[in-house]
Amino acid sequence: MEDYNFYKSKLDRELSRRNDLDNAINNPILGITIIVGLTSYIIQNNNFKHLDKADYWIIFNLILSTFTTLISLYFIFLSNNNLLKGFEYKNFGLLSDYRDVQKKLEVYNEQVEEKEREDFETKIVEKIITFSDNHTIINDKRALDLQLARKYIIISFILVVFNLIFLTINNLIHD
Repeated sequence: MEDYNFYKSKLDRELSRRNDLDNAINNPILGITIIVGLTSYIIQNNNFKHLDKADYWIIFNLILSTFTTLISLYFIFLSNNNLLKGFEYKNFGLLSDYRDVQKKLEVYNEQVEEKEREDFETKIVEKIITFSDNHTIINDKRALDLQLARKYIIISFILVVFNLIFLTINNLIHD
């Protein structure tokens, strides 16, 4: 029974982690929203009619920021739904199917010698291990994708803030 509780707690942890990863997408989306808003502000408040070196620098940073934002969106989509493929989380089937297996196992155990008997709890623990391993692999991949999305959002945010500072200084000098 100790083994069962240990493996069951691991499966419960992975199920909870799955929900946490589903909810963790909100912060990167907020970051991208802020970046898009700041980028729109930069584009709206800059006159690109007479391009000089400063304008080229701002445009270069905007392109770089847009590129890193798109990369972060890619990783968000990858983390959220595996790019429209979804995730293949394994789960327990119907309890009636497990009850049938349990009954057949009882009949089997009555017909064989004691050393060949199989324990239903052992079968359940093996299923829990299989499901937990499956969930861990998927959740680890999702967590890595979210981490990469956050990394590119931070890079993009730094570029946008740099553009805002550069644009402010440039406007102060030319006014």
